Amino acid sequence: MSPIPRQCVSDGKKYTLLDQKTHGEIRIVDPWEATGKESFLKTSEAGHDRNDCPPPAKILAVYTSEKAIKVSCLHNLLKGIIDFQCPGSDYKIDEYPLRTSASEDKVGKQPFWPNGQLGNLYRIEEARDIVLQDPKVELKDYFAIFILSIESDIDDKRDVPGAVPYDQPNMMIYECFSGHYVSGVGRGPGVQEDILAIVKGDGFLDEDGPKLAGKVEYGKYLADLFSTKDDKIDSGDWHCKVSDYPRAHHFQELSGELSKVAKEKLLKGEIHFNLPCKSKLLA
Repeated sequence: MSPIPRQCVSDGKKYTLLDQKTHGEIRIVDPWEATGKESFLKTSEAGHDRNDCPPPAKILAVYTSEKAIKVSCLHNLLKGIIDFQCPGSDYKIDEYPLRTSASEDKVGKQPFWPNGQLGNLYRIEEARDIVLQDPKVELKDYFAIFILSIESDIDDKRDVPGAVPYDQPNMMIYECFSGHYVSGVGRGPGVQEDILAIVKGDGFLDEDGPKLAGKVEYGKYLADLFSTKDDKIDSGDWHCKVSDYPRAHHFQELSGELSKVAKEKLLKGEIHFNLPCKSKLLA
């Protein structure tokens, strides 16, 4: 952790920036069960046998964010899965990072659990619609189209008195042609109750509902309170200022578990992600 002022005064109130431990557990979850929403992702049909495509096999990777920290993690996750299912094969990944800002109108700039899972579902649906309507994307050219998403939220443990609220990443990989997916939630640093109170005080998009869609990010307030001229805090990666780990560490932890589970499911035949066997790629 880099040295920054640990105390400040705002609107007459004194704030102390506290060191945070890592909380939560890495686990695989079903996004529809977690959110209580009905499935709205539909399988895309290319209208031809993709196994007839000549090598190198083309795979489209759509990322629901343009942020480098997310794209890098999701790229490595996908590449590891493809290399596992098609070892030594000749393939090419076309990457398509894009903004899916419309989802913020539904889950808020500061989602609270399980809105991170819901945010991934909305982002993936939005990205899928963009890709399907893009005249530059020829679906028939691709063996598989993956849409990968990361949406962090805060588990404020509102039903567990005395528990520490914490930030956590939610991650999902979805393949359009098969409709198969793997989704999970990770670990992260605790968040301060006094700063969290400011976030909640600014209101929710679902003010008359469960109050899970916060209007302002927790990281923005932390950065506003404790940044200095010589040490600006990144509102998107405040984690390294209060703990021993940057945000990317928690992404990589969760990505590793998703990769492990996806490979297990591939071996068991529970998912296939529409990737061809090695013999067809090398034919």
